[in-house]
Amino acid sequence: MRRKLAAITLFLALATGLPVSACAGEVKTPATRSAGYESVDFAGFNETVSEAAGRQEAWAMDPVLVALRFAGPSEGMTQNIERIYGSAESPVSAEVVITNEKLPDDSVMGERYVITLGRNEDGSWTIKSAGKAVRCREGRGHQDYSKGPCI
Repeated sequence: MRRKLAAITLFLALATGLPVSACAGEVKTPATRSAGYESVDFAGFNETVSEAAGRQEAWAMDPVLVALRFAGPSEGMTQNIERIYGSAESPVSAEVVITNEKLPDDSVMGERYVITLGRNEDGSWTIKSAGKAVRCREGRGHQDYSKGPCI
């Protein structure tokens, strides 16, 4: 089952042209990655994941697909997805970083979500923490990803 879900994830990534990278290691939380992320509420979304898992919907069983559904569709010209598992075998935690750049906005150049997920007993993944940061266009504010506003 896990191999099938991994194959589906890879197929979706390749079919949509999204780069997906994965590496083993300790999962860092948004706070350890960067203190500049604004916390995003995910409680209601986790209820949606639980309902989808009860209906055995495949997306609820893949941390990347859960994170993408949470972040919503990208309006940017580029999207980079990074998946980091807490362990290589039978992971129970994951971090997904979604970076959308070249947004059609005169102030905001990019947005980044850092989403930490945990695996449930039924194989579904729910969000444990979520943060969002933006990068401003040149002359419109900060040039690094931060929760600060762009002007």
